[in-house]
Amino acid sequence: MKSVKKIRKIFAGLLAALVLTVTGAGAGAVPVLAASGNVYTCVIHPCYAHPVTGVIEDSGGEASYATGQGMVEGAVYPTGILELTDSGEYYLTIRMSLMDYTSNHSFWVQNVGDSGWSSPAIGVTGNGTDDNGATADICMQVPSENCVVRGSMYVEPMGRDVIFYLYPSDYTAGNNTNMNATIVTEASGSGGTATTSGSGSTGTESGSSGGGISKR
Repeated sequence: MKSVKKIRKIFAGLLAALVLTVTGAGAGAVPVLAASGNVYTCVIHPCYAHPVTGVIEDSGGEASYATGQGMVEGAVYPTGILELTDSGEYYLTIRMSLMDYTSNHSFWVQNVGDSGWSSPAIGVTGNGTDDNGATADICMQVPSENCVVRGSMYVEPMGRDVIFYLYPSDYTAGNNTNMNATIVTEASGSGGTATTSGSGSTGTESGSSGGGISKR
């Protein structure tokens, strides 16, 4: 019989894990056509409660806040990339752990301060592994750099659907990760190639840094 510590370690990443099948009313695939623009590295903040309103939609409720927050933090990697095209579209890529335990995923996005949600274009842009098994890099279209992402999925070991949130902040210019920048492949205004990475495994690699788009 597994110890309580072992069980907690397994469940630490389950709340926000993803699989390749991503659903959502009206959601479309991330476009495959390349665009010119800029790529930014950002901090990703996983949240059990809505980061602006504090509302908890997950059925675990307020009594499960500490456990729920720990679970989200265990599954959502703390670094992502934001691609901003010259035409003004934003694409956020996040990395998720523990891909083997969930299904029926849905995602919605909103600007900070909005009350409604919209279904984003979304796709898997990289796969890898970590100490907890499979990982996936998920790219989704977001309305701006100041956005909130809402996720829902069925977690098999828990036997129920769970709801979580995340948001990006602290932008720096360039792709300082090993995630794929799949939308922006031409640097804005230069005709050169934007900073991208071809690896789907975990970790980071060197890249350009400096001032980015507005920070939260």
